[in-house]
Amino acid sequence: MAAIPATVTYRIAGPFQEALKSLRRILSARHLEIAGGFDVSARIRKKLFIATNPCMSSLPLGAALEADHCAAAIAPFHVVVSERDRQTQIHLKKRSSPSPSPP
Repeated sequence: MAAIPATVTYRIAGPFQEALKSLRRILSARHLEIAGGFDVSARIRKKLFIATNPCMSSLPLGAALEADHCAAAIAPFHVVVSERDRQTQIHLKKRSSPSPSPP
């Protein structure tokens, strides 16, 4: 049985900051707002003194849950936006499904 990847990755040909703004705009249009997040690259630079490409981790949530309870199937989900070469990658962590119970 093949392993199912834990994340889905989208690649955008464009600068990190523009991709981050676009992602926030798209989430906002779907009534999902950033509930929490942090600058991963700044934390690595501060704690380990290692320079890395820009990387942000976010936890989108929002009013969609109040309006449509089916939205709970996708929330919370984690989003990581990172720069790689001349493109930006958006990684969505898949929600883990419960293991089937034995018969």
